[in-house]
Amino acid sequence: MTKVSMVSLTFANKSKSIFAKLGYTSNVLHNVKPSGCEYVLIVDAPKTLVLTTLKKEGIPIKEFL
Repeated sequence: MTKVSMVSLTFANKSKSIFAKLGYTSNVLHNVKPSGCEYVLIVDAPKTLVLTTLKKEGIPIKEFL
């Protein structure tokens, strides 16, 4: 399981759709923090696959958690 902090809800949902098409289960969590909202993509896939897929699709991320 891989957790990724996303830059926006739009990119998190787009990523979820991409991984669904590839056959992976994923969820988006919305965390409210004092500094603002955070969207975390949780994918049932290896970190290397998640990283290469997001780079290939041009989806920016904040960080891996």
